[in-house]
Amino acid sequence: MLRFRLSIVFLLILLPGISSASAQADPPPFQTYLPIILRSEPPLWIGPYGGSVVVIAPDPTNGSVIYAGTWGAGVYKSADAGVTWAPARSGLWNLSINSMAVDPRNGLNLYAGTYGDGIFKSTDGGASWVQASNGLQSGSIVYAIAIDPENPNRLYAATRAINRGSPPWSGIVYKSENGGASWRAVLQNIGGTNQQDWVYSLAILPRDPNLVLAAAHEFGVYRSSNYGESWAAANNGITDLSGRAVVFDPRYRNPSTAFFGVWHRSGLFKTTSNGDQWRLITDGIIDSKIYSMGLAIDPNNPNRLFAATFSGGVLRSTNNGESWNSVGFGNQWVYSVAVNPANGNLVYAGLVSNGLFRSSDGGNSWAPSYQGLSQIGVSSLVGITGDPASLIIGAQGVLRTTNLGASWAPVGSGLPADTVNLLVQHPQNPRLLFALTQASGLYRIDLSAGTPWSKLQEAPPSRPGEILTHPLYRGNELQELLPGETGLILQPQSVPGGALLSMTFAPSNSSVAFLGGNGSGVYRSTDGGVSWSPAGLGGQTVWGLAVDPLDPSRVFAATSASGTVKLSENAGTSWVDTSLPGAVPYALAFSPDDPATLFAATSKGVFSKTGEGGWVLRGLSGMTVTAITPHPSRPGWIFAGSTGGAFFSTDGGNTWNPGPAGLEWLGIKAIVVDPNNPHFIYYCTASAGVYRAFFQ
Repeated sequence: MLRFRLSIVFLLILLPGISSASAQADPPPFQTYLPIILRSEPPLWIGPYGGSVVVIAPDPTNGSVIYAGTWGAGVYKSADAGVTWAPARSGLWNLSINSMAVDPRNGLNLYAGTYGDGIFKSTDGGASWVQASNGLQSGSIVYAIAIDPENPNRLYAATRAINRGSPPWSGIVYKSENGGASWRAVLQNIGGTNQQDWVYSLAILPRDPNLVLAAAHEFGVYRSSNYGESWAAANNGITDLSGRAVVFDPRYRNPSTAFFGVWHRSGLFKTTSNGDQWRLITDGIIDSKIYSMGLAIDPNNPNRLFAATFSGGVLRSTNNGESWNSVGFGNQWVYSVAVNPANGNLVYAGLVSNGLFRSSDGGNSWAPSYQGLSQIGVSSLVGITGDPASLIIGAQGVLRTTNLGASWAPVGSGLPADTVNLLVQHPQNPRLLFALTQASGLYRIDLSAGTPWSKLQEAPPSRPGEILTHPLYRGNELQELLPGETGLILQPQSVPGGALLSMTFAPSNSSVAFLGGNGSGVYRSTDGGVSWSPAGLGGQTVWGLAVDPLDPSRVFAATSASGTVKLSENAGTSWVDTSLPGAVPYALAFSPDDPATLFAATSKGVFSKTGEGGWVLRGLSGMTVTAITPHPSRPGWIFAGSTGGAFFSTDGGNTWNPGPAGLEWLGIKAIVVDPNNPHFIYYCTASAGVYRAFFQ
């Protein structure tokens, strides 16, 4: 079995680990520290596969190579025309990909536009990335990147400032003439200085690249006839100005043909006059919201076009856009569509939440094609003692693999379609599982009995007006529109009131368990989790719980209301503050080496508390640490996860090392030691599935 092996290799100069004094805050320190050399052997990522694929970018020079940009998991690459995928995000420290472009002459050069951190460039086919945003406005959302097919050093980027809920939007189109080394603004103030509208899509005319078209958010088409140096509106005949996508017919024609997709369900506009005049086409495409990556033309048969829509699935035209038919995905939301440049029958569709699909017959039929590609948040993982190939995770529902991630399937029936924030095993019966949901309450299933999920606890009431956010809780990524917005804006969401967030059994008495939620305080069970009653901290939110290994009445609660860890010595009858200094705690764990020592993962690093003593900073100072797991059988080994990667200590938390490699910039929700083989460690990420590491 191929496995990841983490090898500590002594360098010529011994490099120290990360101590509390040397750790960095934001960004994470993967570019700063190299205390170890990591060697990896796939498979590392074990799924589940799928999720939201925002953009699909085929390599124009190699039909076998396809790139996919995801929302939160960075870039993936396929070397077999989209059958299988692997992460290609090394160096990408913003993993929310909004746009991509591949050099039409050298496929090793590619660009990725992010949501909030400008543009990154790779010159080695996605193996590594560096930021290429010199000259772009700070915090740029990059909606489109277009490369001049005759001069690939000349490219354009459509941007907008981040976090603006109302105009002026600060929409700017930039131009680079040195392969992205620097940028300068060439189109701004669309709609006037009070609007500064932005552009969603750019198109360059093949064989005559002085002509460039831009699809503006609420101001239609803008056109440049001098390589983007000057622009003017070109909306003659356009009755719907909600521009989202624009694309040129690749055939050499004078004048040229282009297509303009809109958001307000009017249809599609077509020009055969370089944009001098447009006409509306409604046959089969009316009432379809077209996304910014939503128009693609088959370069081998330009009469065949595809449209990705947010109401009608994938649409296809076989007569140069004059009429359209649905060819898949019904009412699903489709982010992007692309045609393989070497084989027009290979068509790709990136869906919202449901992964990437491939057609090998020009869109007549589709099959999932996202093996290895995961843009799925996983909150928790449990293994089954005695069954090393089985793993069960909490995600959107509960999923199980019986083949170490080759495939996943839902567990049982009767569980609502809801986010599972935590999955917990009964300590005496590992096949008895509890699922803590976002909005549906607490559920239990006995895998041995083969019965459905049963509901044990309604979602406890939240405090009125409770507004709560967590650095790794994003919610559904079909976010609500910003005020005044008419397009889709992807942004984190708060955790809803009543969400169940934490649960733990008392190690010395498995009949005793505690439950925490958003705004609901703590609940206690004395019958193994079957029934529950309030146990204090009403109105507060409890991110994490830990029970003293020797005393089932001594329980700690990580709360967000005051940014402190609370302690009850009487099973929740009363609580006192342990005065964690100025940090919000997210997770708690007792040391298996010393049952008197408690670790806390917090917004300011890792802290520990021993006995009646106070909290002491143990490392990763200034980082937002979201997960903490001491190894159950290796003294001194502790694993920590942050909003931007993973760390480990082999000396009880005195020094810390980054790793394993591959988790950089990913948020870690949970870390689990395999119950069947303590060398295997599982990392549950907030946006990229599960990572399986092997520690020698």
